[in-house]
Amino acid sequence: MIKRLILFLSIAAIVTSGIIFYWPQSFTKVIDENAGAYLIHTERLFNERGTPILDSIKTEIYIEPGSDQFTDLKEILSKYSYHRSLKTYFGDPIINGRGNEKVMIDAYPDSISNIGSKEILIGSRVYHLGYWGNKKAQAMISDIKAYIQGKNL
Repeated sequence: MIKRLILFLSIAAIVTSGIIFYWPQSFTKVIDENAGAYLIHTERLFNERGTPILDSIKTEIYIEPGSDQFTDLKEILSKYSYHRSLKTYFGDPIINGRGNEKVMIDAYPDSISNIGSKEILIGSRVYHLGYWGNKKAQAMISDIKAYIQGKNL
């Protein structure tokens, strides 16, 4: 009887932690419908030999709440989801990565920072974007960069 109880509790703990850590969260819930959003895209520059130089290209735009641009941004963000990690609850609010590009979406009540690694920063907590590797984070940066470059804001 005790062995079955221990087995049941172990399975319940595994299922519960799987739900807590792998249940996808929507980016559209992070951004308030009634507040605008600043989009900041930064890209490092390289010289002829391929080594990074100190200069970078930084593009900032402000999107008014309720505008068509705001709707387009929410549509882009709806393609992506994030989930909790152990660092969400126990780690420092620091994300590591060596990407050449980064995106920050500063919107009320939180900001979203993506540096091209699977770890993203929402507010002061670290989450994961995608489940394996950095492909989702890099795709999100590419989509937002294309959005910024395609708009005449």
